[in-house]
This record gives sequence, C-alpha cells and structure tokens, in this order.
Amino acid sequence: MVELGMGIKRGAVLLGSLFALVLLAAAGWVASAESADDSILTFVEQDHWRLADGTELAVPELAASADLTKSSWSPDGSELAYACNPETLEPFVDGHGLCSASGDQATLWTEAFAPIRFPVWSSDGGQLAYAALGEEGHGSLWVVERHGSGISETLCEDWCPLFRYYSLAWSPDGDTLAAVAETPGTGGHPARVILFDVDTHEFNFLAQDLPGLQHGPTWSPDGTELAFSSTAEGDFDLWSVELDSREARRLTEEAGGAVNATWSPSGDEIVFVSRADGGGTTLRSVPANGGDSTEVVGPGQVRAPQFLAAR
Repeated sequence: MVELGMGIKRGAVLLGSLFALVLLAAAGWVASAESADDSILTFVEQDHWRLADGTELAVPELAASADLTKSSWSPDGSELAYACNPETLEPFVDGHGLCSASGDQATLWTEAFAPIRFPVWSSDGGQLAYAALGEEGHGSLWVVERHGSGISETLCEDWCPLFRYYSLAWSPDGDTLAAVAETPGTGGHPARVILFDVDTHEFNFLAQDLPGLQHGPTWSPDGTELAFSSTAEGDFDLWSVELDSREARRLTEEAGGAVNATWSPSGDEIVFVSRADGGGTTLRSVPANGGDSTEVVGPGQVRAPQFLAAR
C-alpha cells in the first residue's frame, strides 16, 4: 500500500446519491446518538458529520472532500474509505483508486481498471469490498486485503458484467457480501439483493420471488437475517428475510416510505430514513421484529445512517 501525509490539496467535491429521497439536501448537518450498547449512530445531511449536540464529527483532512454518500467509515470510526486519485490519494468521484484516511495519513489500498463505487468494510476492518463501474454501466465486485499485495480479488467472473452493483453490505462473520444488482439500461428494473460467498464466489438472490425493487440490505448482528427496502406492496418499506427459511416479512408501513436502513449492533432495532410530513426527511427506528416506528431525529434532510463503535 502507499501512504501519504498532509501535504496534499483537496480534490473536487461532487455529491451524489442513489435515490431522489436522499438527494433532497441543500444544506445541513450530521448527527449522532450514543446507544445503550456503547455504539454511536451517525448520519449525513449534506457535507458534514456531526454528533447529536451539533458538534462536528472530525473527518480526516485528506478525505474532507470525499463524496459522503459513496464513502464508508470503518467499524471503529477511525478511518474513512473513499474513491481516490491513485497518484495523489485525493478524493475523486471517478477515481480508480481505493483509499482510506485516518488522522493526517491516507493509504492507497488498490488501483482498479474502472471507477470505484461504494466501498464497505469487513467487520474486523481488515478488508474492503467495492463495486467497479465499467463501460455502459456494467459493473463488477471486488475484495482487497488491508495488508495484502494491493491486488483485488473479483467475486464474479464471466457473468459479472450482466449487472451493476451498489448498496454493499458485509456479513458479520465476513463470509458473505450482500449487494443490490440491477440490469444496466433498465432504469433500475429489476433491482435485487444478491448474496456472494466471499471464498467460493457462488451467489444467489436473497428474495427472488418478492415483487418490486429492492435496495439497501443491512445484516442482523448475528448474521441470520437481512433487512432491506422493497416496493413489493407499493412505496419503499422495510422487509426482512431469514437466511435459512428465506421467509420474507414486512417490518414497516410508513406513509413516508423507508430506505437507507441500518441494523443496530444490539439487534433490537433498525434505523431508517423516511420522508417527513411537510417535506424533508426524518430518521426513524422500528423494532427488529416489526411494528410501530418512532422518530429518532427530524424533520430535516437526513440520510445514510451508520452505527460506529463509541469513541
């Protein structure tokens, strides 16, 4: 890997998102709340990360211009992974490099043949998985080791370019990578959660028979269930599937929909983004077995919640 210190100018800022719901922000903040299990819930609004009291969550200087919707904090909250220029390690939305930054240091993990998207950490922080965007929107999935050779391993071979990939989520045991796969040129139809065995590269679709679109998978802490957003019965709402039975059940019935979910480390609740009455968005929580949701933060322009270890 290559490391650089503070003598680097920031790259350009280019903010983007997957859905119109999370593109609403014109300005704002990021908040955080500490839960009973000593984890911190962070979420994004525009171009800042902050704690619940409004204190700004420090972003490594070298990653300050990274696209927040396509970057990822390490599980302990000490490093931010982002697409970068492999020569300068500056954040770059179409960068072919995968970098992480902590303090005044940036590290180049690997250099890809195509623009890198949606990096996600393994639970132990030792690996990063990412999607690469090829020609005409076709994609591929890759994994790279922190202390390896810098050469990425593909999770899909000949059939990989059949889809484009986003919303990556790594299982707690590190054995399985979940992602959303959609066929290029179809306007997002169909978008299905797909599961990859990291060792064997075998794959299967999580809920093939569930109608509608699927987005944003998140793992239960014990790795036995996946929750995700689906339009199976209208607007986006949260559903969960047990991996053994593949039984799907609806968790929410939100007037404002439910997207960008994250499962709490305690396993008791799932936090998600919903449209707020009167405009904007709100952050809400629902019990892991479904039921009525409660407002966590809002209304505002919140998005991309993520639990981190308490600092």
